[in-house]
Amino acid sequence: MPLPAGTSTVESLVLDQAATSQNGISDLVLACLSLKSLKLNFDQTIIRVSNKELTRIPLHHATTLEELDMRFDNNAMLGFDDDVFGDGMIFLADCYRHLTKLKTLGMGLEHLFEQDAWYSMMGKDIVTSRLPNSLEYLKLYCARIPAKYAENRQVMESGLPGIVALLEGTGPQGRLNKLKVIDAKMALFDDPGLEDISRIKTLARDRGVTFIFRDFNAPPDSDIEMS
Repeated sequence: MPLPAGTSTVESLVLDQAATSQNGISDLVLACLSLKSLKLNFDQTIIRVSNKELTRIPLHHATTLEELDMRFDNNAMLGFDDDVFGDGMIFLADCYRHLTKLKTLGMGLEHLFEQDAWYSMMGKDIVTSRLPNSLEYLKLYCARIPAKYAENRQVMESGLPGIVALLEGTGPQGRLNKLKVIDAKMALFDDPGLEDISRIKTLARDRGVTFIFRDFNAPPDSDIEMS
C-alpha cells in the first residue's frame, strides 16, 4: 500500500544499497512533504529502471532539495528504458538544472555529456547547462573507470576536455560561480601521463575550485561508501 503523499516531515532520506523497486522509492520520496537531502545508491540487483520514473523522484522536490546524490553501482544490473516521452517529461540528466536550491550534487559523469551516454563519452560534447547555478559541491561517479582503469583509460581521456570546459564556467565571472569543489575520486584518476590532467589542476587553482582526483596508485576498487 503506497504511503500517503506529502504527509511526512522527514527532510533527509538515505537509501544506500537500495534493492527496492523504483515504485517503492517513489512512494518514499513522494511521502515527504519538503525533502532537502536525498541520497540514492542502487546495489547489485537486477532492476528495470525507467528514466521517466527516476526523473520524477528529484523533480517532486525541485524547489526544496539542497543535496542530491544518485549513484548507480558499477555491478548493478540496470536496464534503462530509453522511452521517448510524449507528455513533456525529461530525462534524468536534464532534471538537475530544475533543482533551484541545489547546493550538493552527486551524479554520473556521463550525465554531463550530450546524448547521455552511459557507456562512452567519446565524441560527446559536455553540457554544463545541466548544472544549476546554485551548485557549490559536485561529486562525479563513473565506477567502471576506477574498477578497470587500464581498459577504460581512453574513455577517461576522451572526457577530460569536457572537464576543462566545465571549469571554464566557474570562478567569479562564470555561470557556476558558486561551485567550489569538484570531487572526482570516483571517476577520474590523477594520471600523470595525460596532459589534460595538468591543465585541469591549473585551471581549477586559477578559478578557486578544489578538484579531487583519485590517487593514481590507489587500488582498482570502486567500492567507496557514500558520504
